[in-house]
Amino acid sequence: MSDWQETTLGRIARIIPGYAFKSEDFGCHGYPIVKITHIVPPNVQINDNEKVNISNYKNIDKYQLQKGDFVVAMTGATIGKVGRIRTNSIAYLNQRVAKIEAKKDLSDNDFLYFLVSNMKFTKYIESFSSGSSAQANISGSDIERFPICIPELVEQRRIAAILSALDNKIDLLRRQNATLEHLAQTLFTRWFVEFEFPNEVGQPYKSSGGAMVASEFGEIPVGWRFSKIGDKVKFLGGGTPSTKEPAYWEAGKIVWYSPTDLTKNNRLYSLDSGKHITELGLQKSSAKLFPAYSLLLTSRATVGEIAINTQKACTNQGFITLIPNEKFSVYFLHGWLKTQLRQIRNLASGSTFPEISKAVFGKLDIVIADQKTMDCYFNVTKPTYQKIENNINQIQTLTRLRDALLPKLMSGQIRVTA
Repeated sequence: MSDWQETTLGRIARIIPGYAFKSEDFGCHGYPIVKITHIVPPNVQINDNEKVNISNYKNIDKYQLQKGDFVVAMTGATIGKVGRIRTNSIAYLNQRVAKIEAKKDLSDNDFLYFLVSNMKFTKYIESFSSGSSAQANISGSDIERFPICIPELVEQRRIAAILSALDNKIDLLRRQNATLEHLAQTLFTRWFVEFEFPNEVGQPYKSSGGAMVASEFGEIPVGWRFSKIGDKVKFLGGGTPSTKEPAYWEAGKIVWYSPTDLTKNNRLYSLDSGKHITELGLQKSSAKLFPAYSLLLTSRATVGEIAINTQKACTNQGFITLIPNEKFSVYFLHGWLKTQLRQIRNLASGSTFPEISKAVFGKLDIVIADQKTMDCYFNVTKPTYQKIENNINQIQTLTRLRDALLPKLMSGQIRVTA
């Protein structure tokens, strides 16, 4: 590593803090704006972002973001977090977010991305920031002073190629899962909302003249009916053991979810939780153990996050957990729950934060189809959900490999030769 150069980030990269666009120029038309909240490592989200009309601004090209660009949060609880744009969208950089751009004759842009994705950079930013944890701040010059040690450009590119290959595979699996989830939800809607499940000869039921009867929610297939979810499916709340009692937590092996586990991972299947409790902690709290492949719904503060657990688990009090049964599989319940999210969020209330109670949730309506159709839906959708789970397992394996390699490659502990 003696041939690596000691320098600072500002010597080999441009730090471009975002522009203070006027709030009156935000709206539904124009280009997406990237704010701190859109940095969800390792990505920058560009889905439902506010848009800005840039026709009122001059000389703002340097604030434009494209695929491959990466940014860092400069303020607040997520300070130092890095995200990259992985779509072909064009966006613009808002204030308190900085773009890091390689000086092409000195550094490789992909290498720089992995350099600042390293925990070393995060710790530097956290130690250098000023203000409270919720309102910490860093400047562009603070980022520029980050001390680094880098190899020649050719080795930078070799290192970046290895890590990029892993990142690209992870991103491919994530996008594949998004497509699979969309297909599964489309099928649920087709069968149980539009009533176009296959009839006896494989044709869409309703449009092929299938018999329909009146119900309080409109026409439904003959033999079908509506009921309340609370009358057909068991669901549980949760609880938190006292954090003042170490015996409830130390060396705990029982998976215990908080809403952060779902919002942080943003995956349909959850393989584990950030915290675990002991058997005593379970006994001494209102937390309840439920089987693997139940359906978790966050029910307070951040309402409407969903996950399927792959291990026996329990939750804190911010959840409603549905327990599948012979009639209602986890695949069916997931599809149904997705159709109810808007109503669930509308029903959530509370003076401190929004929350939907188990009593209110239990009154939601669920369609009850004949068992043959339910069994058929299970068999058709099972391979899709299994593929999603398998992809998530691969993502976890690849992420662990990437995270193990990254600091070693960035420090020169592992060298990449021709």
